[in-house]
Amino acid sequence: MKTSGKKHRKMVDSQKIIIFFAIFIVIFAICLIGIGANLLMKVRSNEPKNEGNITQEPNTPQENPTEPNINITFEGGEPGQVKVIVASDKDIQNIDYWWDDEAPTTVQPNDKKYEMVISSKQGTHKLNVEVTDIDGNKKTSDQLVIGDSVPELQLGVDGVSNYVIKATDDEQIKKIVIVLNGETQEIEVNEKEFEYKVPIPEGDSVIEVTAYNLNGLSVNKKGKVNNFRR
Repeated sequence: MKTSGKKHRKMVDSQKIIIFFAIFIVIFAICLIGIGANLLMKVRSNEPKNEGNITQEPNTPQENPTEPNINITFEGGEPGQVKVIVASDKDIQNIDYWWDDEAPTTVQPNDKKYEMVISSKQGTHKLNVEVTDIDGNKKTSDQLVIGDSVPELQLGVDGVSNYVIKATDDEQIKKIVIVLNGETQEIEVNEKEFEYKVPIPEGDSVIEVTAYNLNGLSVNKKGKVNNFRR
């Protein structure tokens, strides 16, 4: 009887030990699960957020792009010349210009603004200008140009008692304006050649002569005589 009691107490102690280890293993497993869940939450918190489900679509070209901003301006320059000013919001690749139906002349500025002076042709002609920018956009403009040169004018004295005025033009002298000592005289000519004598006043005199041709171009000459006596 004493022997069986000792055996029974040993079995009870073994069961307690097994239960204790079982509880320890369960607690350890719960701790591992908690640590793993915490790590998973940290990893997810570092992932980029997709706020509002915004998706970026690729850029598509506009169906109706704005017209290129190319300006062509014609200005009068020196007699027998035309000044052309070209401006663009993009670099200019080519400028082609030509008179009437002639073959074009090409200039390559490679800049957004360019000015050029073109010699005009004698008579009335049309100047055409076409501008092309680096994107292939084109703009064409034309201008009617009356090509002419100023008249030829000579002013002198005849060695006796007169100022001598001579004027010529390849088309026509329209008029002559004479200012002698502040007094003005205007003469209608309408001829290719003109010659005129003005008596020199006694004493000091100053004369100014302006010749105008058919197209409004003019030339001016001045002269003076001091202490003149007849």
